Amino acid sequence: MSEQKDSRIGSSGLLTQIDRKIKSLAKTKEELDKKSQQIPRPSLITARDLERIDFSDELSKIKEVQRERLLEDMSQILNDKIKELEQKEKAELEKEKVLENLTNALNEKVFQLEISNRLVLEQKKRSDELNLELQETIKKLNDAEKELKIERDWLADQVEKKSLEVLTTIDQLIKAENK
Repeated sequence: MSEQKDSRIGSSGLLTQIDRKIKSLAKTKEELDKKSQQIPRPSLITARDLERIDFSDELSKIKEVQRERLLEDMSQILNDKIKELEQKEKAELEKEKVLENLTNALNEKVFQLEISNRLVLEQKKRSDELNLELQETIKKLNDAEKELKIERDWLADQVEKKSLEVLTTIDQLIKAENK
């Protein structure tokens, strides 16, 4: 993102910023001109100014000195405005940098959460698959247990029948020998 800013501040971006500053300065100058026309300013003439006049009463020299003083005052005001604008721009750039850092940090956290969510979903899916397999195995074991019980009961019946047959046969053999 800083590369984009660098390219923005390239030739066209820099010209746009300079144009904005120039427009702002021109607007400030116009405002100052309006204010200076509305409010009569006392002329503050210094000793140096008086020396340049040579104590003559020429109105043009006095006006020239006043004009120079006004220009000095305006240049100071314009310089202050430029510094103020530069400070605002610097503050804006710092805010943008902080916001960019915060955005990057938040994006990193969101990415980590998305990965965590994917892992949780995969683990849940695997857990569900294992639970299904376990249920199927338990069902098979229950079915096998029922079959074994049926076979055991059938075998018990068969053993009992055979035992009775054997006992009957033995009983008949004993009776046949005794006769």
